[in-house]
Amino acid sequence: MFKFSLIVLLFSLGTAGVMAQNSDFSASTNSQCPGNLFTLTADDNSMSTYLWTITEQGGGSSNYNVNPVAFVLENAAIYDVTLTVTDGGGSSSTTEVGYLEVFANPIVDYTVTAAPYCAPAVVDFTSISSAGSGTIINYQAFTDGTPYTTADFQHTYNSTGTYPINISIENSNGCVASADLPNIVVSDFPSLTSPLNPNTICSGTNFNYTPTSSIAGSTFSWVRLPNPDVIEAPTTGVGNISETLTTVSTANESVTYEVTTTSPGGCQSTQNVILTIQALPIVTVDDAVLCAGQTTSLTATPSQTGGTYSWIPAGSTQTISVNAPGTYTVSYSIGSCASASVDAIVTEIASPSITGISLTENSGLAPDDGIMCKGSDVVTLTATASTATGTFTWTPGGTGNSIDVSPNSTTVYVVEYEDNGCVSDPFSQTITVFSAPSNAYSSTITNSCSSPVTTEYSSTSSGSITWSFPGGTPATGAGSGPILVDYNSSGIYDIQMTNVSAQGCETVTDFPAAIVIGNGFPPTSSFTTTTPIQQCLDGNSFCFDYTGNGADTVEWDFGDGSPLELHDQNDIVCHTYASLGSYTVTMVPYTTVGSVLGCSGFPSTFTYEVLGPVSSFTVSPLDCENQLTRTFTSTSSGVSGSTQYSWDFNDLSSDTVITSGFTFVPNVLNINVGDVVVFVNTGGNHNVNGTQATFPANPASFGNAVGTGWTENFQFNIPGTYNYQCDPHAGMGMNGTIIVSPIPAGTSTTYTFSDYSPSYTIPYLVTLTVEDPLTGCPPSTSTQNILAFPNDQASFETYTDFGQTTQTSEVCLGDELVFFNTTPLPQNTNPSTNSQDTQWDWTTANGTTWFTSSEFRGSPEDLLYSEQSLSTSGNIPWQPGVYTVAMRNRANNNGTYCYDTVYNDITVHGIIGGFTVPDTVCVGEVFNVDDNSTAPLTSIISRDWDWESDGTIDLSGNIQNTTHSFSSPGVYTISMTAEDAFGCPRTFTQTIVVREILASFSVNRDFICDDEEVTITNNNSISFGTPTYNWTASTAVSPAIPGTSSNSNPGSFLFDETGIGSISLTITDNLGCTDDTTMQIDVFDVFAAASGTPNSSSCFNPPSVVTFTNLSGNNVDPSSYQWYFGNGETSTESNPSTIYSLPGTFEVSLVVSSLTGGCSDSAV
Repeated sequence: MFKFSLIVLLFSLGTAGVMAQNSDFSASTNSQCPGNLFTLTADDNSMSTYLWTITEQGGGSSNYNVNPVAFVLENAAIYDVTLTVTDGGGSSSTTEVGYLEVFANPIVDYTVTAAPYCAPAVVDFTSISSAGSGTIINYQAFTDGTPYTTADFQHTYNSTGTYPINISIENSNGCVASADLPNIVVSDFPSLTSPLNPNTICSGTNFNYTPTSSIAGSTFSWVRLPNPDVIEAPTTGVGNISETLTTVSTANESVTYEVTTTSPGGCQSTQNVILTIQALPIVTVDDAVLCAGQTTSLTATPSQTGGTYSWIPAGSTQTISVNAPGTYTVSYSIGSCASASVDAIVTEIASPSITGISLTENSGLAPDDGIMCKGSDVVTLTATASTATGTFTWTPGGTGNSIDVSPNSTTVYVVEYEDNGCVSDPFSQTITVFSAPSNAYSSTITNSCSSPVTTEYSSTSSGSITWSFPGGTPATGAGSGPILVDYNSSGIYDIQMTNVSAQGCETVTDFPAAIVIGNGFPPTSSFTTTTPIQQCLDGNSFCFDYTGNGADTVEWDFGDGSPLELHDQNDIVCHTYASLGSYTVTMVPYTTVGSVLGCSGFPSTFTYEVLGPVSSFTVSPLDCENQLTRTFTSTSSGVSGSTQYSWDFNDLSSDTVITSGFTFVPNVLNINVGDVVVFVNTGGNHNVNGTQATFPANPASFGNAVGTGWTENFQFNIPGTYNYQCDPHAGMGMNGTIIVSPIPAGTSTTYTFSDYSPSYTIPYLVTLTVEDPLTGCPPSTSTQNILAFPNDQASFETYTDFGQTTQTSEVCLGDELVFFNTTPLPQNTNPSTNSQDTQWDWTTANGTTWFTSSEFRGSPEDLLYSEQSLSTSGNIPWQPGVYTVAMRNRANNNGTYCYDTVYNDITVHGIIGGFTVPDTVCVGEVFNVDDNSTAPLTSIISRDWDWESDGTIDLSGNIQNTTHSFSSPGVYTISMTAEDAFGCPRTFTQTIVVREILASFSVNRDFICDDEEVTITNNNSISFGTPTYNWTASTAVSPAIPGTSSNSNPGSFLFDETGIGSISLTITDNLGCTDDTTMQIDVFDVFAAASGTPNSSSCFNPPSVVTFTNLSGNNVDPSSYQWYFGNGETSTESNPSTIYSLPGTFEVSLVVSSLTGGCSDSAV
């Protein structure tokens, strides 16, 4: 459409003379952008009229009759301009083709990255704009506070919100176009607020999961990833997850759901929800045989440990004792996952018995009496039993019905007999054993240098004693003596002693060489020492030489308890002593008779001394709280007032002295002999000069040259005071002193170690060296290993699992925490013994108590926070709360146990309580569901109600108290799953019995005649309990007969009044559930009525057909119709016809009967 605007410019025109017309014109500008003002002016402004024609090429035109003329052109096009002027002398026209041009505006057009836009959203803006005319020379874009000057641009929206975009474009003709692009609406990515690790389910049960999002109104889709150990094939779905999952593995399995959350703005995020499926445990138990009158045991074997057992008829332990035959059933549960029940058949059989024991022995006393002398005989014990197929077991002894024994003391032999798994009562036999008497003697002379010799033999042995003295006089004797025996010639003489006890046991003993008699003079006794009589213990050796005459064998006793030694008379005998002291050496010379010592000389003695000292020391008892400081006390032997003591604690340390400006820091340092000092120049031109040339009193020289950035080490091995200086700056007071303490001396010293032992296996080696210059003996050293541990670093950490995946101090009621002793080395002296060295008190509410059973000892140690008191819960029924857990770390320092206790708080979250419902309700009855559960530490944030526990959530949100009703009878389990603000879920269940009662009956007829009975058939139904009945029957005006009844079936009711009656039944169960029903009984006598067509004829024209209409009512029996037409004809039809052949008046009658047979009627 041709658009234009007209602006009229008024000019004052003066008078003009007559001249030739001039229609030329000019323009202020010939080209512009749309919407701008064009001004045209005629060259001659004296004309009387002006007519301008502005024509759009290919379009319309506009006319103006003013001069000059101004107008706005909106359409981009080329315009022709014609001016026609007139005056009194005529007219003239001028046309300029294409005189004006309106440039086209640019067109703003962009493609934008498609929604959704999720923060941070990166959006690309791509220009597909057109210049309109010319070329585009400038872009201006503005969004989110950011300008852009390029055709295409990319912007990142980091925050949620609605963002406008304004675009301006300019072309080379100066035309500008602006536009607002559609707003960019940026949303957040949604995330799941429902648990990513929902509660573990049991294999074969339903997994219900309701995803919730951080953004309201989000939708959900999910994919269950494959798991080869899950029977069900992978699934996908939208919304809630509800499916049954079953594993084929005996171990717990993880199932991963990829849940994609889509916000209302279209933003999507995918997260993994990982479900743990607990494998159902498997339990087995073997059948058993029960011996009559005894007990046996049944032991269940589970596929997994840590569960609980349930036996029928009774028992909750892995092994139960049974004393009666029958079937015993066991099931095994781990948490809420239960195994299938298995049966064990216990069969009872009769127990065998032992009928007796016989014995055979010939002890020399009375035979086969079970009495014998020690070692004198073998006894055969033979048992007999009531059956012949079992086995015998003897204690002591062996197996078999017969055993041979030779006891050394009185022994009771017990035999048991087992047959078919049944063991008899024990049967015993005692074998009495008397000890044989012992033989011992003494004599006044055991050797003599010459004969004759008289000696006395005596014995203190009990019993009846007889003697034999071969070669002596007398040759025999009796009694305990003394008995004098003479020997008249040299030789070696034996004796024999026979002793019989009071019980008859006999011992015969031969004593060889009881007396040795020589035939010469005794040897002389003297010896000398070939080595010093005083020697140091280290390397001592004392040597002796026999210097007497007449001996051929010498006996040496070295006086230190070592065995006597026999040597040839010419041997030099040497001996080494193992300890300090004075020792008396005794020498006895002998002559021999054959190979037996005979005539002896007198003993000769001399005393020798072993010198010391020998180092040893004790350490003061360990103070667990200060293990660095110990007192060491010498217990060295062989010491004197001149003994010197030197202690070495093997505790070398390193100290550092640094230069700081013109100062040594520290400038006075106390160290021990053997310590190393590290001098460090941290800046400046310095040195250390501790030479004896500069400081003559220094025990040793040390130092270095002047320089920068140096480090100098020196070990101080000589005690004393060392002075040193920095030579360039000594005048400025840059000097220092090191005081080196000597090695501790004295019989006792207290020492503090510089640091704790690096581990429980690396001790300090403490050495005591003792030396006595008076003895000249070499120094003696002794060592001990000393360990020093801290006792204030006990610590522990808690995790959700043994793999230490997640550390936490908070747990849901019903879940498990694993506790780890994290006490560092060396206080945790040996982590491998943490099972004994770590003790736990799971709650210190009643004081700290240390138990020794396994559930309170060890690291790592798991604890189940169960509401039930279980061994795995520390025998504590837990409730939500904050509990202080104590751990005691025991450190073993060389046999001394040091204890350190640390306390941490554990927060147990969860929900307790439950909801209540009535025990039983009626169908359709609305009942209250009141939830009394609480989350003591936080709050309950959601409650999901499942009225049938079928896995489908029927009511969600956080509704605490509600109402419900059931439309069908049955036993329902209502479940409510709640979650607290910490994320702990808890499911409570209640069972409710829904009763239904249905009042229903039928009658044999509901339309009867007056005074007829109606017979009742009871069709009631009731789901639970025993009902009560209330029957009411009435006629239209009074009760029926009977009027009421409380029987389940009243039989019949008699209705004696016509009209509309009724029978009503109200049935009520023992809970009060009720139902009623009423049946109408029509009580009317039957009536007969009819009409005929035609019923008369004034002009009879035989034959005439008359049709009768039956109008009878009230329960007419259709088979009872009986018509009598008066013309001799009858009929049983309902509406019959008959033919009248003759004129006359005919009486027609109808007889009907009730369908119930109780009444009839007729009509004429």
